Amino acid sequence: MSDRSAGSVPGLKVGLEIHQQLSTGKLFCRCPSTLSETVVARFQRRLRPVQSELGEVDKASLAEARKAHTFQYESTPSNCLVEADEEPPADPEPAAIDVALAMSRLLQAHPVDELTFMRKVVIDGSNTSGFQRTGLVALDGSIVTDSGIVGIESICLEEDSARRVEQDQAAVTYRLDRLGIPLIEIATAPQIHTPQHAQEVAARLGALLRATGRVRRGLGTIRQDLNVSIPEGRRVELKGVQDLRSIPEVIRTEAARQRSLVDLATELRARGADPASITSREPLDLTPELATSSAKVIRSGVASGQQVLAVVLPWFEGLLRSETSRFGKELAGQAKVLGLRGLFHGDELPAYGIELAEVQTIRNRLGVTPGASFLMVVARGELGRIVLHQVLQRCAQALEGVPSEVRRVEPDGSSAFLRPMPGAARMYPETDVQPVLLDSMRIAAAPAVELPEQRRTRFAREYALGESQASQIFDTSQEQAFEEAMAALETLPGNHAPREVGPVVARLLLQELPLAMEGKADTAALEPAVVAELVIAQLLGRIPRDSVAPILAAVLFEGGMISDLINQTQAEGLSLEAARGIVRAVVEERREFVLQKGDAAVGPLMGPVMGRLRGKLSGGAVNRLVEEEIRRLLSTAGS
Repeated sequence: MSDRSAGSVPGLKVGLEIHQQLSTGKLFCRCPSTLSETVVARFQRRLRPVQSELGEVDKASLAEARKAHTFQYESTPSNCLVEADEEPPADPEPAAIDVALAMSRLLQAHPVDELTFMRKVVIDGSNTSGFQRTGLVALDGSIVTDSGIVGIESICLEEDSARRVEQDQAAVTYRLDRLGIPLIEIATAPQIHTPQHAQEVAARLGALLRATGRVRRGLGTIRQDLNVSIPEGRRVELKGVQDLRSIPEVIRTEAARQRSLVDLATELRARGADPASITSREPLDLTPELATSSAKVIRSGVASGQQVLAVVLPWFEGLLRSETSRFGKELAGQAKVLGLRGLFHGDELPAYGIELAEVQTIRNRLGVTPGASFLMVVARGELGRIVLHQVLQRCAQALEGVPSEVRRVEPDGSSAFLRPMPGAARMYPETDVQPVLLDSMRIAAAPAVELPEQRRTRFAREYALGESQASQIFDTSQEQAFEEAMAALETLPGNHAPREVGPVVARLLLQELPLAMEGKADTAALEPAVVAELVIAQLLGRIPRDSVAPILAAVLFEGGMISDLINQTQAEGLSLEAARGIVRAVVEERREFVLQKGDAAVGPLMGPVMGRLRGKLSGGAVNRLVEEEIRRLLSTAGS
């Protein structure tokens, strides 16, 4: 296989961090790990960075503090005082510790002697306390994949953050229902060297986590962070990859971005760029010159009291936007994080309504010389100067190549700057949570886990699934939903043999559910009880198979009650006697064929019968009617 077909990137190093929510109680209170759209109370906080025990302040926290946000919090029905940071945390949830120990066993990692929680400073408002509690459970494991063995550096247990629901320039609103849900964090060594191998490792870790039976399902319940570097680069953390299928493209895009930054640094050094000469530049106020600009964004900004500020950027002419570099986009990302969405640079103008004559005015006013470019913003108060000074710092940093930073993955596979890479200064001991002894008895008591390949074999054997069907359940991560639905069937009246209902449940999850969803909803929103009732309704002939997808869509998108929808569908269908009349008519029309073929006529007659009854009666029920009517005809003809 060629390097291109394998998707290799020379010298690539990738490490994964998997964050999976657990379906236990919350980590430091006894509230359930469920989300809610009901808000019962609101309160407000401001957060600020603090020094570590060594007197240091984390640079990522300082960058967050510059945004000066106010944080609004929404409490849900639990209205928990621990979530609001008004009450000390309870002891860690034992079931969550058991899951982490079970995963440690699966990954051959070595548990620590004592689970001790640390506080990690987080002042973006996602935690009411200003820190996140994290505890190290195990070290030095490994995971085996078809592409090779990858080391597992650590397995941690931590609390999830609050859910961001709204944001503007002044305030961010969070909902507290997600805060405190246990997360298991698994970090691999940087021993992954192809984008496809990263996807394979993530898929295997996800399968092992689901095999514990104690993880939450659905969008946002598992998140993959990627640590990516290339030769001459530095480690960059890419946050929030949701879809496994996107991992290879995200890695390739990041590797290309890093390569362009290395090339940019080489070019700047060749031009003799001096970092001090970049950062020492002061912005000029060009508001009078551009107050009547042809560009609406400038003209309306000035009319509303904003300033137009610009600054010379030496040595960067032609480097902010070219076929090989989009460094201007990097700078725009820095501005956006500080709350300013618009940043103009000389390589892209004239554009956005700014005319050539205005560009020349800007260059003359700034004294832009050959080889130099410029940056310009329209902002209120001191924000413009703060942004331009920060962006100049990033331009000076460009001489070093790739900065080590944290970036957010965008839907198109690209990434945007979030914050500098945090350091050890943001960690300090948690004094409100007692350490948990992880002795040999506690480790041995952790539940055993059936491996995914063992479960796949068992599914095929116990539930009469074909090999392809069983594999598809695991390939689409539906194994937990399948088992939950099978368990729900046991609670319903009647004797439903697993080998009878298993294929029906699998078909519903693999075929009817995707048909109903059309990519618009979260599969985890489908309760196991809904699947169970639909399966029984099909087996009893109450609804035709063609009605399953519309019923699922009504449940997922319209909040319909499953029992009402089944009854409505049944009422709108034909009565059994009316359906029998239609089947009898078809059989009589083909009387000679039936008398010639006997029972073998059932299959050929199903097509024309279903043509008249499709959507009105299930295929199984129609099949039984066809068999009965053929037997009736054969018996009367022979008497």
